[in-house]
Amino acid sequence: MKQELVGSSPSQKNWRGILIALLVILVVCSLIVIAVILVTPKTSNEKLGKPFTFEDFSDGRLKIKTFNVDWLGNSNKYSYLTRENEIMVNDVENNKSYSLMDNATYHFLNISSYKVSTDLKYILIATNLSEIFRHSYKAFYSIYDVENKQRIKNFPSMPNKLASMKNKKLQHADWSDDGHHLTFLYENDIYYQESPESTAERLTVTGKPNKIFNGICDWLYEEEILFRSKAHWLSPNKKKILYLSFDDSNVALHKFPVYDKSNRENEFEFRYPKASDNRSNVNPIADVRIVDVHNNKAELHLSPPNEFPKSQLYIANAKWINDEKVLVIWLNREQNQAIHAIYSVDSHRPTIIFHEKSPHGWISVSELFVWDDNSYVTIIPKTEGDDDSWKNLVVLDTRKQNDQVDNIPTFITSEKWDKQEILAVDKESRSIFYLGNNGDPRKMHIFKISLRDDNSVDYGPVCLTCNKSEDCTYHSAQFARNGKYYIEKCGGPGVPIYTLKSTVNDKNVILEDNAPLRSKIESYAWPRKEYHEIRVNREDEEPYIIYTSIILPPQLNKNHITKYPLLVYTYGGPDTQLVKENFQIGWHTYLSSAENTIYVEIDGRGSSGRGQKYSHILYKKLGTLEVQDQIAVTRYFCEKYEFIDQSRVAIWGWSYGGFVTTHALGDEHSNIFKCGIAVAPVTDWRYYDTTYSEKYLGLYKKNADAYARASVIPKVKNFKNKKFFLIHGTADGKLI
Repeated sequence: MKQELVGSSPSQKNWRGILIALLVILVVCSLIVIAVILVTPKTSNEKLGKPFTFEDFSDGRLKIKTFNVDWLGNSNKYSYLTRENEIMVNDVENNKSYSLMDNATYHFLNISSYKVSTDLKYILIATNLSEIFRHSYKAFYSIYDVENKQRIKNFPSMPNKLASMKNKKLQHADWSDDGHHLTFLYENDIYYQESPESTAERLTVTGKPNKIFNGICDWLYEEEILFRSKAHWLSPNKKKILYLSFDDSNVALHKFPVYDKSNRENEFEFRYPKASDNRSNVNPIADVRIVDVHNNKAELHLSPPNEFPKSQLYIANAKWINDEKVLVIWLNREQNQAIHAIYSVDSHRPTIIFHEKSPHGWISVSELFVWDDNSYVTIIPKTEGDDDSWKNLVVLDTRKQNDQVDNIPTFITSEKWDKQEILAVDKESRSIFYLGNNGDPRKMHIFKISLRDDNSVDYGPVCLTCNKSEDCTYHSAQFARNGKYYIEKCGGPGVPIYTLKSTVNDKNVILEDNAPLRSKIESYAWPRKEYHEIRVNREDEEPYIIYTSIILPPQLNKNHITKYPLLVYTYGGPDTQLVKENFQIGWHTYLSSAENTIYVEIDGRGSSGRGQKYSHILYKKLGTLEVQDQIAVTRYFCEKYEFIDQSRVAIWGWSYGGFVTTHALGDEHSNIFKCGIAVAPVTDWRYYDTTYSEKYLGLYKKNADAYARASVIPKVKNFKNKKFFLIHGTADGKLI
């Protein structure tokens, strides 16, 4: 009994304690579960999809299919290469497609690139390409006879005295704009061949490798001015050639080692003028010439305008207006003045029809389109009331001289938003097609405007793409030269779609909709992209808006307490832009989806598409305002969003973006960035090329202070306690 009594009381107490302990455990477990839920990203049960892998974009598993064509002459036909490598032609007016070369032949000939003659009789073939600069290469060229289905063996067909040139790589070869006349370049000289079967004629004889360039660009013009290698143009009647000649004899020669696959060292040499070189002849001497295709002694040298010294100028464009008249656009060395000059084929003297000046910034010359025998269309800034300028379309009359009282440019658009590019002109309907952002720099639309005979506006502008879906706000187009048909690219924000359309009827044929890609990405954990407009208020400055995009990991929940690293991708160069409503798959997709990284892009002051007042604010101030805006926006996001881990905020960029990255990391007033990756950054503009440096900073001997402020070297001391990764190629041809 006693034992039983003793045992009875403790038993009751144990049960009570056990219940209390269980209750405590239950509460603790509940708290743990709640905490786990709060800190754990969404799971695959919520059908987020699988994360991207690095190989998904690097190996092209999720490659965006494009549809690029080559419109043939003034026709409504284009050539294109199928996915199976068959060269086809599509006659869009008659809805017919046919093959010019089957894929077996294409593979057998080992074709690197090709060009179909406008009469569809021949295909110019390039093989075994050897890169020279960004846009140029050497290659073996041959001609394929479409009707006979075989190669023409003797191309180029050279006279006996030039027979040694056979089986040598050419620098360039191309068809005329109609028919099958040919021009090609060998060792910096121009050759002309009336047909694939005729004998070639040598039109220039002064070409010297790395010194004298005839009809083809040297490094500076290819990289910074014309942005292509070709620098010659056949007249409409094919009797003369307009070409540029560059004398680089006095331009500094630079060398660096390169290695082939056998690890043998070779030396690459090229001419590179640096901004700090104070010699008057640091740049190439550029000439414009006209030569008769059947008489190379009948050559005309076009004189530059007296306003620009010959050693202190650039040639920004040259074009045939008709068989008797050419237009040349000259720039002064500082690139803040442009002169449009007309020349007769019988006279070297210029007639100046327009003189553009930009005292507080730079001039970027746009492409021009011949409108008729007496006028052309291009894009220049139009100043509006508040002292700002926007890029607008203008018709310039070649019969009026610049000093005439009535020679006022005829602007045919005047909206306060930038027009980016003229796409085509339809002379028959007197219509002009162009790209513009319609007031939102993140978008891009296609517009049409029509003119009367006196070049006044008949109707328009009309936006051809503004009523599309929200997935289709960023457009581009490949127009036929006659302006009758075009291939419209809806580039985003949805998956790109290519559609064949007409400006004269309701033709609407989808050529590529990327349906397989759209289906594939539905199985992936797709990052979320948000666009923000951030208003910045600074003392003693007008408020301004910065456009940004932020890419969020798919599992991120703004209400959770999980923190994520943030990486800013920057470029920031004058008159450039990152924040666009276009579709992209890239490293940012992988980082956000697989590595749970927030990815940010920022278009600060100096970016394009917002008028010249906004872009030219960087003039002679590189490395200042655009860097401040990267820092300010990053700080804004860090303060706004608690899910950003402020101990893991980094920035990276390439080229000018590397320059901005280095400045931002070295800013003495900010510690927002803990890490920076700079790929091929400019560190001191004195050692960069003249054309780019002087365009935005002025001449070094007149603006040494601006160059000193832009240098990142003094900021290196502020890298202390920060991580910095510098990447630079040993054969970088721009930063030497």
